[in-house]
Amino acid sequence: MSSVNVQLTVRGDVLDSTAEYALDKFRHVVSRRSDRVDLVHVVLAVAGNPAHEAPASVDAEADVGGARLHAHATAAGLTEAVDEAVDRLRRRLTDLSERPRSRRHTGLPKPAAGELHDEESEEQDHV
Repeated sequence: MSSVNVQLTVRGDVLDSTAEYALDKFRHVVSRRSDRVDLVHVVLAVAGNPAHEAPASVDAEADVGGARLHAHATAAGLTEAVDEAVDRLRRRLTDLSERPRSRRHTGLPKPAAGELHDEESEEQDHV
């Protein structure tokens, strides 16, 4: 399995260990997917004002075979925000892989007018 390109942008006072933690978590979640994940861009940010209720935020955007998925999370600490954003991205990846594919995306020819799909004609045969 090839390695997915995970890019990281840091804003504010972010420890190197926290940045590595985020990279590891996002690499892990996308490496376990059968979908083609081309790129993941993650932004870790810590607000300059610690009085914010949730000064840490994580934004992740993944390019999956041309589809863009976004996950955002805020928390009191970056580790918690990373965990939440990873969970959200995992759910979005699962939702995308379970979505029924249209003909436009599968490359199957469009049936002629009045022509039924095999599944539909089989159902009618059983009626």
